[in-house]
Amino acid sequence: MIGSWSEVLPVFFATWLGIPLSLSAFLAIIFCMLNDVVNSLAMVSEKAEQDIMSRPPVIRQKTHLLDWKLLVHAYLIVGNLECFSAYFCFFWYYTSNGKMK
Repeated sequence: MIGSWSEVLPVFFATWLGIPLSLSAFLAIIFCMLNDVVNSLAMVSEKAEQDIMSRPPVIRQKTHLLDWKLLVHAYLIVGNLECFSAYFCFFWYYTSNGKMK
């Protein structure tokens, strides 16, 4: 969920600020594909719950997987932290190698 935010934000910054792209389109696609595969493998390797069929069904009007607290945390805190730390590393590399003046 936060991966898409931290992958889209650098493209917007590069467009708005006129700075070089940190990832090419090919590398961004590869990153997205690897990110999805790793998350899928994590879900597949999770142990099965033993009493899943003996539990009563969930009432959808009362319980939700997503709420505003989770969305704010994922997009505004973790996604921005990932994006800005990646940008810091990108700019640090570019300035230390003399590519950006």
